[in-house]
Amino acid sequence: MFGYVRPCQGELRVRELTAYRAVYCGVCSALGKRCSGACRMFLQYDFALLALTVDLVLPEALRIEPGRCAALPLQRLPVASGEAVAYAADAHGILLYAKSVDDAGDKGSLRLLRRPLHAWTKRAALHRPHLAAAADALLSQQSVLEAAQAHYEAASEPFAVFCAEMFAPPGVPGKHREALRWLGLNLGRWIYLADALDDYERDKKRGNYNPFFPMTREEAAQALLPEMGLCAKQMAAALDVLPDQRNVGIVRNILEEGLYDTAEAIAANTFRREPHRRPPFPQ
Repeated sequence: MFGYVRPCQGELRVRELTAYRAVYCGVCSALGKRCSGACRMFLQYDFALLALTVDLVLPEALRIEPGRCAALPLQRLPVASGEAVAYAADAHGILLYAKSVDDAGDKGSLRLLRRPLHAWTKRAALHRPHLAAAADALLSQQSVLEAAQAHYEAASEPFAVFCAEMFAPPGVPGKHREALRWLGLNLGRWIYLADALDDYERDKKRGNYNPFFPMTREEAAQALLPEMGLCAKQMAAALDVLPDQRNVGIVRNILEEGLYDTAEAIAANTFRREPHRRPPFPQ
């Protein structure tokens, strides 16, 4: 998946860090129940943000209770549950299958799991038909743009639109729904640009499409940082419209500090994805 959307852990309060980890573990647990235990191997930090953000506008808050992790069976860890966590788990399953379809054309690692992922994530698509339809549209539009060797500004649009849908579940009230859509739109664009620059050398080596070609990596990084900075500012503005409650401090930390740190690391070519482990939290 991605793994770029992380908190600035050193700036979180102890209770915020505990809540963040509980939400991540909650999404992981829900993913095993709603899709497949195998899908949990691909979970990234991005979906903890989705759960935390959606929870801001739901009437019933997430519940955090002691639970167990299959990877650490002797420890009892705080685990979140609730509608926002279930929604994030379904969204992860749908996007994971879409990624496997995309990897089939890019020689990516998930291409070999396309068939089993379709079976594992089928229930998630049935639970969230609007997201399944948005993922289909994403794949269709993305393939057209890649075939046309589209510039990065146009190429980022389909994933941005998908994230706008993903961050605005049906039933959310008017102004909050628009704010969530705007936040998701800019986050999707930010993630797409981050992923494209992070994959620059790999795509060049494999002969895959990359929206920054024919620029050099240095030129791409120079163009990228202002764009990503603008996206982060737009996300922070959208967050100001949402209710100031529950774990909004964690969301603000991710959008205003975590994204900045990651963008700087990717531009400098020093970003490294964390290996998946339990608990897989950035240090």
